[in-house]
Amino acid sequence: VSNLHAYVMELLQNPWISVSKFIKEHKYKQNDVQHYFDCIEIARSTLNGLVQMHGRPYSRERRYVHADIKPDNLFVLLKPKSRRNSVFRLPDESELVKIIDLGITLKKGEQIKGFTPAYAHPELDIADEGNDLYSLAITFLELLTGKLPDHDQMAHKARICSFIKAHSSGSDYLDGIAIDFANKCTRAVTQPGVRSNRILNYLEDEVIK
Repeated sequence: VSNLHAYVMELLQNPWISVSKFIKEHKYKQNDVQHYFDCIEIARSTLNGLVQMHGRPYSRERRYVHADIKPDNLFVLLKPKSRRNSVFRLPDESELVKIIDLGITLKKGEQIKGFTPAYAHPELDIADEGNDLYSLAITFLELLTGKLPDHDQMAHKARICSFIKAHSSGSDYLDGIAIDFANKCTRAVTQPGVRSNRILNYLEDEVIK
């Protein structure tokens, strides 16, 4: 039939795993510094994908919003390996995370229809990269702690701080990076200057480099 349309997606099998499955299977414990570094690597790789999707600030090309970032829609290549003299042990960023389910992806400025309430900003229904960054903040905190924060906890930096401190890495420095990262992503909803590429640069400046 000539008028049928379809697309084919890559089959992601072991060692690829959804972030939601990772959360369910991970054995969370206090003062797990390595887990924090793993989560930062995953966040960095996800941001790298979002930067490509969101496009350049003043370009009219590739300006899209995923609009449903959540653990079910992120797959990570869970294949830890030893890297001499490095706390980072997951594969290179280009191989680490795949963002799936582009079914409701929109151009910036369009009305959002269909999303997951637990991960979407409760007051933002127009597609903007702030949508994706807010959802990434919630996803990151759930990945980090095994607990899903609610929107009230995301509303203030002090509450984000308390949430993370209750599941501390054991390092004030790493806890601070996690708090600042989540807060920057959350603030992107109300502060247009906070963009995915700037948050990516922040992570790389503070942790990766």
